[in-house]
Amino acid sequence: MIFEPQSLLDHAVTLGIITPQVIRQAGPVRGTIALLKLLFVFCRLPLPHLDSLDSFLLILTLCEKNNKKVPKATLQLVWTRYLTARKNRPLYVQQANIAEDLALRLLRWSAVNLHPRVLRAVTDRPAAAQVIKWRAYRNGWTKYDEQVEEKVLEEGPEKTEGIWVRHDRTKRHDIILLYIHGGGYAVLSAKFYLEFQLAVQSSLLEAGYENPAIFSLDYTLAPDKHFPGQLNEAVLAYKEVLAAADPDTKICVGGDSAGGMLTLTLLQELAARKLRDEPLRHPDLGLLISPWVTLKTHLHRRSSLDYIQPDTLARFAELYTGGGGVGLYQAPASPGSCQDEGIWEAARPGRGYIVTYGEEEGLADDIKYLIQHQKSRGTEVRVLMDAGGVHVWPVVSLQFCTTKERRVLGIQSIVREIRSALA
Repeated sequence: MIFEPQSLLDHAVTLGIITPQVIRQAGPVRGTIALLKLLFVFCRLPLPHLDSLDSFLLILTLCEKNNKKVPKATLQLVWTRYLTARKNRPLYVQQANIAEDLALRLLRWSAVNLHPRVLRAVTDRPAAAQVIKWRAYRNGWTKYDEQVEEKVLEEGPEKTEGIWVRHDRTKRHDIILLYIHGGGYAVLSAKFYLEFQLAVQSSLLEAGYENPAIFSLDYTLAPDKHFPGQLNEAVLAYKEVLAAADPDTKICVGGDSAGGMLTLTLLQELAARKLRDEPLRHPDLGLLISPWVTLKTHLHRRSSLDYIQPDTLARFAELYTGGGGVGLYQAPASPGSCQDEGIWEAARPGRGYIVTYGEEEGLADDIKYLIQHQKSRGTEVRVLMDAGGVHVWPVVSLQFCTTKERRVLGIQSIVREIRSALA
């Protein structure tokens, strides 16, 4: 099921849902201030009446007033979108309409200015669950209880949660995707990604799979838990997928951003178990969407377009590791730091990797280094580079783009590569 783009009514309902969560997390004063900021974020386009430059700049100015960089930001916007020759504009600006341009600028502003507790309240399970049920109702989707199942997993002292998205839970699955969401290990949730998972499942059906399933891990966020807690939960989720799979079921493991990093860490953990003669069935394919490969590296760069910047990554890395010193910034917490070629060899999925990233994102150089390293070892790596794209563009575009073609283009490209790789 692919839902329609969000409307003004959707934004209004979402604000109503998240208001008590934000107040509870941030307190009355800070929460009210945050909600006023979020009001402008949710009042971004698509608004059909916002077609004048004056209105556009007014909203941007209100959103960026706390940065004390209004003149600079406004001039940059005017210069980039209206005074620069089209061929010299960033490719994203060339391709995006005014709604999508504004959406990305507001996302970048939110990542910098909204307190992590506010972001967490907005995207955590309780709020996201109500939002997705509202979206399902608005789009006439009545199969939520049939196709979506929440699951609690336990093994010894370890416990985690996840969400199954199934087409038909009574029949065998020809492909199962274990998906690990991003958010710097500190924000977002599996419920927040549910609309994306439904779109992926719909595209898998259109690609010819008879009964695809997705299990989305809802791992414990930092600082409530630090590494290796999230890895232990990922292992539990992988065992859940194995239990649901037949011998001929194709298994794909993947994630975006921090979820892409945790995917690599999981693969390296499976490799270590294999080398210790404690093997679990290895996945057929790895899917990495803008993976955060290395916790800290000089390859992370500032981007004038992307909403994820090196200082943001550094804050998330400290939360994930618990600020425990240099050692925790090495493998396995930071899979890109792994120097053991034997581990890399054993970690390789049977059909290799699909890696997708945006040309303009701050993680691009680190991702390209991973691709080069894997290809040099003979690993099959299918690369989808979105010219002009930013961080986790296949996920972001589903929310921000205003036409169906642009909203699902990234997802459909990924699914085509999955189908081809597993053929």
